[in-house]
Amino acid sequence: MKQSASRVSVLAALALLAPQPSLAETRDEIDRSFDKVWNELEWLGDYCSMDDDFSQRCGRSAERTICSVNALSAIIERSGEGRAFARALSEVYDELGELGPYLNGLLSRGRMQNPAKMSPSRQISFCREIDAPVQR
Repeated sequence: MKQSASRVSVLAALALLAPQPSLAETRDEIDRSFDKVWNELEWLGDYCSMDDDFSQRCGRSAERTICSVNALSAIIERSGEGRAFARALSEVYDELGELGPYLNGLLSRGRMQNPAKMSPSRQISFCREIDAPVQR
């Protein structure tokens, strides 16, 4: 038992000494993801929702946007930067909420599926199928 405890301590020490991604890289990745999500939300709002466009193209855009938001949430969670990005992520969810009636219109017309309602494995598969960011 004593031997396995010391082995765990050695492994923990090695893990701490292993190269870790710098915080700046993590924050840069998150910032780039936010930029992409905001661009998708802007396009969805300005070109689909404002025009009451319930086409398959806008449905696919909505699906990709939901996949992107889920992937962004996963990136933030993995990075340990949740507190730093909580407000920005909340703003993204607020914007999605404002698009809620439009998204419901797409859903009711069968123009989109809601990746957020899928099981994690199905969501990953679905998001890959539509070439959208994937939550890992």
